Amino acid sequence: MSCTPLTQPERDKINFVIRYFSQNYEKPIDQRATDVLSSMYARFGFTSQIQFAESLRDAPTTTVLKAMLNVSCPDSGNTSGANPVGPLNSAVWVSGRDKIFGVRDGYLSQVNPSTGEQEKFIKFVEPGISTDSYIAFDSTTDSLWATYSRNTSDENEFMDAHKFLAKINPDTLAVTLYNWRNAPMDGATSDNFWFQGPKQIICASGIAYILRDFGNGYRNDFVRVDLTGPSVTHEAASSSHVSWGNIFFDGTNLFQGGNGANSVDVISGTDLSFLGTTGHQNGKYPYGITRKPGGFAYFACGTRFIVKAQVLGVTASTIDTGRPNANPHNIRYNSVDGLIYVPCLGDNTVVILNPADDSFIVKTGFDNPFDVVFTATQKFAVQHGNTGLKEIK
Repeated sequence: MSCTPLTQPERDKINFVIRYFSQNYEKPIDQRATDVLSSMYARFGFTSQIQFAESLRDAPTTTVLKAMLNVSCPDSGNTSGANPVGPLNSAVWVSGRDKIFGVRDGYLSQVNPSTGEQEKFIKFVEPGISTDSYIAFDSTTDSLWATYSRNTSDENEFMDAHKFLAKINPDTLAVTLYNWRNAPMDGATSDNFWFQGPKQIICASGIAYILRDFGNGYRNDFVRVDLTGPSVTHEAASSSHVSWGNIFFDGTNLFQGGNGANSVDVISGTDLSFLGTTGHQNGKYPYGITRKPGGFAYFACGTRFIVKAQVLGVTASTIDTGRPNANPHNIRYNSVDGLIYVPCLGDNTVVILNPADDSFIVKTGFDNPFDVVFTATQKFAVQHGNTGLKEIK
């Protein structure tokens, strides 16, 4: 198989056929699936469309196609061992194993950060048309926890999308899957759509905070989930924000932003009570949120501007990165070097900001960087591009 990176339209075609087989119980490939992939036979080293189709018939179809999704070519600075990792949406480093675990579209990759080798690759939930997977590690349960909302192509089923929380053993990658569709989570008594559109997940001391999107732009809020009991239980906390946003937990308080407001809500991590707002700047809608311990909070607003504010009740200021197409959605503080990293999805850069004086530098050469992940010695962009991790040097 060629190492030429897949284009996004090629990925979309392959994902379509994977879903097609899954919905049809992996029956042998038929004309519809062949038609979808007809233009791609040479792409994978076959001399004809018929030869390509016969190859798929002779093997576990979805297994072959999923392997195609991991085709990638290394480039300078990319984390790309003999088996490089494909596109990722979210990643976490587990220090006790010295492994990075990344997720996208229902799949999980285990990566050795030193060699760039993708050591393991599993499907933790049957993928759909969404790539919106997130992952965190909880030391109390010694487990990875991943969220995924699998929407369907049928708009009539939008509010019936499958909602998932997966518990994953970091050593064996064994999966325990919690799935709710038109039904409350274990231990809940109401709110059938409480887990619609799970987005970012944060874990701390046996508790998970999960942002949820009610869909159709109604509102975002989050749930607090007890991960330690025999059944996973939750309690919800409302937020005034609407549409897409993000959450951050500094060990004491929760911060939630969204593009339906000009500020960030601050909520107690103890009792989920509303404490106030911060970061108010007209026309600047905070997405990603981070904070240097004991210091200011910083917000990525999907524009060239980064907003800086104290935790509560103080007028915010802005830092202009000078990058009009930056479009950052995430921002992370690295406790090792004391710097703040802003992956700019829109112009393939990473802005590195020093919170001591708000000076910054810009690193270039990335491929759709969406997030960042840190180890004890390395920094990586988590990319939507063909190679999921690229070291920031």
